[in-house]
Formats: sequence, C-alpha cells, structure tokens
Amino acid sequence: MFVTYGEYKRMGYSEAGKDEFKRLSNMAERAVARYTFGRVDKGNITAENKRGVCELIGAFKRITAVAGVTGFSNEGYSESFAANGGKERIPEIMGSYFTAEQLYRGMM
Repeated sequence: MFVTYGEYKRMGYSEAGKDEFKRLSNMAERAVARYTFGRVDKGNITAENKRGVCELIGAFKRITAVAGVTGFSNEGYSESFAANGGKERIPEIMGSYFTAEQLYRGMM
C-alpha cells in the first residue's frame, strides 16, 4: 500500500471513507503502476507521489460514485451528467505529481 488511511487523513484528504479506502487505494496503485510502467514502488515513492495517490483516490471515488447514473428527470426538469466522472483527470493528476522520468519510457 502506497498510502495508509492515517497518512491520507494527515495530508488533509477526506473524500474516501475508511470503509472504501482500501478498494480505492488499490485502484490508485494500479493506475500508478500502469502509468509509470512499474517504476514507482513502496521503496522509492516520494512524498509528492503520495499526494498524487491521494488525488487519484479522490478521482476514483468520483468515478465510482457516478457509475451508471447519467442524469435525472423530475416533473419536466432534467439534467444529464458526464458518465465518466473523474476519469479524465487521471492523466492530469499523474502529470502533476509524478516526474517525467517516472512516467515516460525512453530509449536508453
């Protein structure tokens, strides 16, 4: 686990509750592994990277919160929602909290 629930709370994050934290944290860790090609792990994660993981947890919380809900209608009034929630923010978060060396695979 890159970030414990205690660290998550100490850094000022509160979007994910304790009961859902482990699942959302796992989703965030899988995204980090995918975007960094496995170059970030428990042994070399930085404080900035941990903040990125916390931001990803929030994004995954929003993604799962709107899954399947695309809008509502009530007595002639209706609204539509973006079906992907926070999914479009994942690359932005990765670029903000992880270095180019961590994110991009170049020629050696």
